[in-house]
Amino acid sequence: MAGTSRNIDREFLGGRVTTMEPLRPQYRAVLERGVDIIETDIPRDLGPLIHPTHSTAGAKARFFRI
Repeated sequence: MAGTSRNIDREFLGGRVTTMEPLRPQYRAVLERGVDIIETDIPRDLGPLIHPTHSTAGAKARFFRI
């Protein structure tokens, strides 16, 4: 487990970058060190960045049709 809320996340939250894409190498480096859980303040933005093809339907998805 590693936390990114005090360093990498602040680049995005502080407005130093406007998209998550420039931060991809930093998050990848965290994962390559063997970390399997990332503590973050921006999970909604980080999830698609590190797992772009992985989508999980919500628990209630089976009850709704679009």
